[in-house]
Amino acid sequence: MHKIALEMKFARSEYCPSTLLPEEKRRIVEVVGEGDPEPALPRIGHSYLVPKQCQLARYKPDGSSVYVRHLDRCNLSMNEMGVVEFLRASDYRGRVVTAILYLNKSDWNSGGELRVFDHHEKGEERDEKGLDIIPTGGKLILFDSSKVEHQVLASYGDDPRYALTCWVNGILT
Repeated sequence: MHKIALEMKFARSEYCPSTLLPEEKRRIVEVVGEGDPEPALPRIGHSYLVPKQCQLARYKPDGSSVYVRHLDRCNLSMNEMGVVEFLRASDYRGRVVTAILYLNKSDWNSGGELRVFDHHEKGEERDEKGLDIIPTGGKLILFDSSKVEHQVLASYGDDPRYALTCWVNGILT
């Protein structure tokens, strides 16, 4: 089993997160995979950097807003990308942990799931199925920015989908 994301629920009012629930209320989201277990989050050098960016995303509930499958960390070299693209991606090369906090209602059932895919090495078969995580309000998702491919599915219903995302920077070891 590969741990690919850590999911935590917050005790909160309808929209505002406050304190973490007790340990027994947290759970690790796992995807079945081959090989040895890997940590859900990367091992990082001795320091973390305060996130440079925070993104508040609002997805329309009409099925038109999605985010395609991607990694949050750019792992390509300058030779693979070219100088200009390599320089444009400078903010993405230092990301080691992605944190997503959902700001939706606690009974959210309008789509917009975060689909996470099991990590694969070059040459290995790519996970095409993934695991869907419902973006209920107060849920915090943490994962390795360099290994966990993910996408956002379309939302439907009356309310837009909100997600607050930030990226912790550091050095992968």
